Amino acid sequence: MASELIHDRGRGPELRRCRITVYDLIPYMEDSRYSDGLMLEMWPITAEELAALKQYIADHYEEVMAVHRKIEERIQREMAAQNTPEFIERNRKSRERFQRFQQFFAERKAAGDGSRVSWEETREAFHKWLETRGVLNGIHTA
Repeated sequence: MASELIHDRGRGPELRRCRITVYDLIPYMEDSRYSDGLMLEMWPITAEELAALKQYIADHYEEVMAVHRKIEERIQREMAAQNTPEFIERNRKSRERFQRFQQFFAERKAAGDGSRVSWEETREAFHKWLETRGVLNGIHTA
């Protein structure tokens, strides 16, 4: 049963019908509040697919858990990197640029005729706004 519902497209064993991997399920199963019913409410999968994921984990437990530990270690490293002064400053500047764009766009919209602005017009306005502020250095806009 599990072999019919699960395959590996290069991201690890996952359901054939969607991109949910066996590794996605493990953190939920490690939580004391886990229940199959909750997973079936949260994820767009069938009871049969959930059973297949769980069966795969049981059948390949050591291998799956070794990969899971590596995933968790990578997540912890990435979270730690987000607490560096350089990352925090880059994030602050990014938020400031976005807030200035929102203000620019609101002003542009208020000065217009009130009609809906297309995505292309929004994108063009954003790039023009970036250019006027010298922000486009190193940003690929094509």
